[in-house]
Amino acid sequence: MRPSLSIWSMTALFAAAIVAAWAWFYVGVTPPEKSFVLKVRENLPGYRFTAVPVGEQAIETLATTNLVNGQFEGPDRQRFTVFAADWAAKGSKQMSVLGHTPEICWVGAGFQLTSLGEPPFMEVAFGQEKLALECRVFRTPDQRSIEMVVWCSLVSGQPLEEGFRFQPKRNDNVDPQLAQASTGRVRGMNSLIKALARRQPGDGTKQFVRFSTPVAGDWKEAYQRLERFAHQWLELEVHRPRSVAKN
Repeated sequence: MRPSLSIWSMTALFAAAIVAAWAWFYVGVTPPEKSFVLKVRENLPGYRFTAVPVGEQAIETLATTNLVNGQFEGPDRQRFTVFAADWAAKGSKQMSVLGHTPEICWVGAGFQLTSLGEPPFMEVAFGQEKLALECRVFRTPDQRSIEMVVWCSLVSGQPLEEGFRFQPKRNDNVDPQLAQASTGRVRGMNSLIKALARRQPGDGTKQFVRFSTPVAGDWKEAYQRLERFAHQWLELEVHRPRSVAKN
């Protein structure tokens, strides 16, 4: 009798935990007034776009084939490297987009995060709406150039507030893979805490966009160039639930 009672007790506790977790996100929760969808353009006046194929292993890791990856070359040979990916609700793993931010992937590839005095965010206005995009500066693995990168993650139509800026260790001997794993754990924990606090349910849809440009001289020039490019490359759609729209 005792073993059976213990098994039933553990099963009941496990079931209660699942129900409580579901209720936390879906019972008595007011849905967001609006959600966002980012659209990217591959044809920009005055720019030449060159698509860069994504390897099979990378596609398997990303778990989506809905990708845009390549480079734009604009006036005065200005170069912008771009990447965009969408995850549909039925075929995605919730929050897996966290593993593809530059502070994780680029660090794992040997890039070194640095700072030139740039702000951690770039606020881009799309009409009456604004999105705060993450902004960082990296040295390339060969140490020959510097790249400023901007990115944005949308989870279930809502901007993901990452709430954590990776601080590089002043040690050139740090293993990039270890730094990548450590950053991923901390960022994932921060995002989980924010999702729990905001009681934000997820439908599984995710978006990630990233674009970068070389820094030659003053970082402010690269920052402004990226800001202008954001308006050319990105389009923001705003969706409102019917119940909200009627009000």
